[in-house]
Amino acid sequence: MLARKKSIILCFVIGALLCTLISCGKPDSVSADEATTVASAEGVPESTAEIQDIRKTSLEENTREIVKATIKSTESDEQESSSEAVAARIAGASVKRGAADYETAVQNEEGIPSNVPPAGETAEPVAEQETPVAPELENMVVTTVVDTYQNIRLEPSEDSEVIGRLYEGSAGEVLEAKDGWTKISSGGVEGWVHNEYVVSGEAAQSFAEEALEQVATIKEDGVRVRAGASVDSAWIGVVNVDETYKVVMEEPENADEEAAVPEETLAEETKPEEIRPEETELETQAAGEQLTEPQAAALQSTEGESVSEETKAEPEWVKIIYDDGQEGYVCADYVTLSFKLGKAKSMEEIRAEEEAAARAAREKAAAERAEKAKEAAKAEEASSGWVSLGEFKITAYCGGACCNGQWAGTTSSGATPTEGRTIAVAPGLIPYGTRVRIGGIDAVYVAEDTGGFANSNSHQIDIYFSDHSSATSWGVSYREVWVKR
Repeated sequence: MLARKKSIILCFVIGALLCTLISCGKPDSVSADEATTVASAEGVPESTAEIQDIRKTSLEENTREIVKATIKSTESDEQESSSEAVAARIAGASVKRGAADYETAVQNEEGIPSNVPPAGETAEPVAEQETPVAPELENMVVTTVVDTYQNIRLEPSEDSEVIGRLYEGSAGEVLEAKDGWTKISSGGVEGWVHNEYVVSGEAAQSFAEEALEQVATIKEDGVRVRAGASVDSAWIGVVNVDETYKVVMEEPENADEEAAVPEETLAEETKPEEIRPEETELETQAAGEQLTEPQAAALQSTEGESVSEETKAEPEWVKIIYDDGQEGYVCADYVTLSFKLGKAKSMEEIRAEEEAAARAAREKAAAERAEKAKEAAKAEEASSGWVSLGEFKITAYCGGACCNGQWAGTTSSGATPTEGRTIAVAPGLIPYGTRVRIGGIDAVYVAEDTGGFANSNSHQIDIYFSDHSSATSWGVSYREVWVKR
């Protein structure tokens, strides 16, 4: 009876272990550990435990050792009950582990995700990652209109009065939301905008990154602007605290450049670094057991050698429009980046700007017409033989001794001076007998006398008056002068 009972137990153990081999197909350290632990706890003979450590053998060796231990235990009448218990527990642990492995394999074959919880268990909810929103966009709406404007209305209705406008790149603080409309405050205007043309939150962040300009605000005095994105680059200027500059968004480097690198170079760069045998041995010991102090010091020294000065992180740089359109780079540590947001304009402001623009346009048109008329007059005079000599200083004199001294009553050319005809000139520029016209005077003069200024200022003309009071009242003026060729 006892022999039959032992035979049944032995068959059961062997069958369970064979089932494990077929279903798992690979060593199972967990079931082996359980078996070893159970065997120790239930009093497996020392000779069995000394055969070899089950944890360090292959699956076939594990099986053979367990079977041998079980058979040997059945041969001992003194340990009958303990041997039966050991065999039962080993078989149960093996079958249980094999079933679990088989279930995992089936799930993999059927494409069931590994993160799906077992039946009866509830998966923990995965928290969605929120896109960070820039501080200047918090509780704000940004208009998405381009090259036009969005109306701001007094009430949330298409029929309500327009009290302002949001132009491209403008934003407003959210005050209230109602029926597809949002009440905002921007640029001194409070009113309602339709939600069709505004975005907020993460959508505003995405829109700003794609469509809006960025500005850099300097955080400290004396920040250097460099010609290139490097501390070794020459610096071209200095910027100070609270100054703002337009940020230039640089295009990412062309990925095709990497494809152009020779394969030999890439192979050399990706070649694994040589590992010294002693380093591998130390790392293995660190993973499996406690290191001695000398070994720990050696491992730490090798780790320190792997970090060179070249691997230290370089500072980030921001490209800005610095001076008169010149571009330069400032260290990102000394600037605060923000999106450039416009403000709403009230209808009063808009009307005033439109009137000022219309007035400026009218003045510009009038100036252009006057210039064209002047050019036309010059062209007409040139065609008739008159040539402009430019602007002259115009003064006056009389024929008496008070102005002419010993030459009173005469002219340098010998002609008799006559009011309305005679003028004194610099003969080197305007020869005697030349007919002259002076701007603003409806008369044609003749160069008949020489002025005392002839050697110092050739661009001056003295108009002759018969009496001294008339000459004095003329004063000094500057006018364009034409001569007849």
